[in-house]
Amino acid sequence: MVSALRYPDRVWGVDFNGSDAALKVVLKAMDNPFPALESPVLHCMRNRWNLHLPSTFLQGSAQCLRRLNLGGIPLSSLSQLLSSATGLIDLRLYIDTVFCSSPAASLLVHLQGMPFLHRLELKVSVPLHSNTIDPAPFIKTEDIIPLSNLTYFRFFGHRVHLEGLLAGLAAPSLQDLHIVLSDYSITLPIPHLSRFIHDEGRPVFATRVKFTGLSLDASLLHSTNDPPFRITVSGTMISMARISTALSATLATVEDLFLTCSFQPETLWLSEGSNSYREALRQFRNVKILRLRHALVLSVTEFLRQGDGELALDVLPAPEEIELDAGGYHELVNESQRASALDSFGPFMAVRQRMGRPVNVFWNTDQVLPE
Repeated sequence: MVSALRYPDRVWGVDFNGSDAALKVVLKAMDNPFPALESPVLHCMRNRWNLHLPSTFLQGSAQCLRRLNLGGIPLSSLSQLLSSATGLIDLRLYIDTVFCSSPAASLLVHLQGMPFLHRLELKVSVPLHSNTIDPAPFIKTEDIIPLSNLTYFRFFGHRVHLEGLLAGLAAPSLQDLHIVLSDYSITLPIPHLSRFIHDEGRPVFATRVKFTGLSLDASLLHSTNDPPFRITVSGTMISMARISTALSATLATVEDLFLTCSFQPETLWLSEGSNSYREALRQFRNVKILRLRHALVLSVTEFLRQGDGELALDVLPAPEEIELDAGGYHELVNESQRASALDSFGPFMAVRQRMGRPVNVFWNTDQVLPE
């Protein structure tokens, strides 16, 4: 690779993932202008955060970059490169923090100079003790940075780092948000999430929520003409509850909810995580039609009850119809199973009947629901 880097006018892309010693050699070889370089990928396999980018890296040709993928280099060492890479459309970083002792070196300041950015992926190192993370600095409303072209944002790291970013960014064109939170505390919300995605109270007429192990994948439809907004939360069930609470103003407008999953979930739903899923479903306060895969019947009927077995009246309080579906495998669900599924909603239906708000629970054997 080093021999090829001796011809900088011919290098369009660089892809390296190795030791810090080897990466230092590559970085030194790139201590020249690379006018044709558009997509470097440089990763250190062992992230000890002691590798520093030379101040002369690329020598003024960073403005030619369109995609940048770096890992294992501390943010404080990337300041000059990021401040010069103003033409980026795709930025992917594995860094040690999003804040710096000098505000001018923080990631938010660098993102302000990237008006064409479409895709942002951040993995932020998590210390062994989360109380060593400094709180996010206060950001005034007038200082919020608009990333008008950003359509995809993926974040892996601690809640404090996420809050610090969301407090200072706005992404009105965002279509895909993927969050993996590494901390497990449910006591603090993420207050800036709705504003970040420009979605505060915006009506949603339909939502699909798919559970895939320790992951929640939701697609929100604002209208039939707009592409769906997709949010994926991975890592912990507590994260799902926190994210859904942060989006409560939007989820409260949903009237048609489709719940599906990619596995047999019974043992998971009835574990200690059931309270977190119950909390997530509490945000869907105006759902009139609930569409449900057969595999989730046991789980949902459990969510509709509190720990003492009584009906949780604040979980899905407004449905008029609950539509059960076998997910394309109708022949695998026999009549006995169908009857048992309907019977499991009996207590819920009885209470709703006494309240004067009856619910019709039935099997859908014709319509093909979305995957």
